[in-house]
Amino acid sequence: MDAGPTILLWNYSFEDLLELDRLFQEVGAPEARAVEKDQGEVTVRDILFADARGEGEFACEEKVMLFFNVPGPMIHSLMQETKKLDMPRPIFAMVTPQSIEWKFSELVGHLVKERDFIRKRAEEERKGNTCPHAK
Repeated sequence: MDAGPTILLWNYSFEDLLELDRLFQEVGAPEARAVEKDQGEVTVRDILFADARGEGEFACEEKVMLFFNVPGPMIHSLMQETKKLDMPRPIFAMVTPQSIEWKFSELVGHLVKERDFIRKRAEEERKGNTCPHAK
C-alpha cells in the first residue's frame, strides 16, 4: 500500500476544522479529512482508501487526530501547535499495520481505554504508588 500522508479528524466542530485547516496550511501539513458519524463501523483502511460509509451512526465525545503515513517531525510539530489553539486536546494516534484493519469505533474505544489507563497510572505515581491497580 502506498498512500500519501493523511490526517483523520474525529469530532471537531466546523469552526474547529476551519482553525485546524488554517494551522495545517501554515505548517505545511498533509491532507486532513473529517471522519463522519456514518464511518464508525467501517475499517480505517476503508475510510482512508474508499471513503466508505456504514450503517448507523457512531457517537463518541472524544476528539481524535489520527495520523497515517505522516512523518514523525510533522506529527510532533502538529502536537505542539495544536496545544496553542483554544480547543480541547485530542487523543493523538498513528495508524499502525494492525489498527488499519480495525473498525474506526473499535480503534477509538481502544485509544480511550489506553489514554485512561495512562492517566490513572500517572495519577497513582504522583501519589507515590507505582501500581495503578493498587488500592
